[in-house]
Amino acid sequence: MSARRKKGGVRPPGGGAPEKRGGSPARTVRPLGKRAKPTVLVPLALTALAGVLILVAIQSRRASPDAQAVIERMDPVAANQRAIEICATHDWRAALPYFRRALEGPPGREWRTHFNYAIVLNNLTLQFASRAGQQVTATRSSAERIELGRASLDEFWQAVRLAPDGATRAKIFAFRANMLVLWGFPWEAFATYRAAWQADSTRTDLRSRGDQFLALMQNPTRFTFMQPDSSMRLAMP
Repeated sequence: MSARRKKGGVRPPGGGAPEKRGGSPARTVRPLGKRAKPTVLVPLALTALAGVLILVAIQSRRASPDAQAVIERMDPVAANQRAIEICATHDWRAALPYFRRALEGPPGREWRTHFNYAIVLNNLTLQFASRAGQQVTATRSSAERIELGRASLDEFWQAVRLAPDGATRAKIFAFRANMLVLWGFPWEAFATYRAAWQADSTRTDLRSRGDQFLALMQNPTRFTFMQPDSSMRLAMP
């Protein structure tokens, strides 16, 4: 081997830069794996951030222990009035603890309180809200929505039991029928409208609305699904 060859170092097979003797070894550059495209990472990060913001918003809406203690010390009549005031803002969830407190006192022996509580429970199951730019349900899960719906039905029956006359029972049944329409139960809505008319035979409008649902189910291709009655409101004390 010539001195010139020794001085220049050993040239690796296939050409390229010679490896110098006595120095640090040449670094081997390894090919990197495929990197995730920014166009994929950015939407994922935004989705995760939106989820975090939604959870924070939900947690912030829960009554703190101090606030719950204040409600529990309220006079039931005052709590009932406060619940109705909150309902004017359509903040159904915020009204619930006040209704629960009202039911523990004299208002709990009145059909109106159970009636209004039933409506608020039902309204919450159908409410949507905008959080972090996303339209989400006001309920925290499907399980909670079903539980609220079941509780609403129970409160309607409590209101019927406490109703002083047929006209009041007819009004309660009409609301319950409307709720069943919103939930998509036409047969149950028909039966409840019939019960409303039977409670107050002067309410021919309730009989007619029940007949419309019957016609819909007998001839589904000729009639469209009936829309709920948007005129229904809370029963103010």
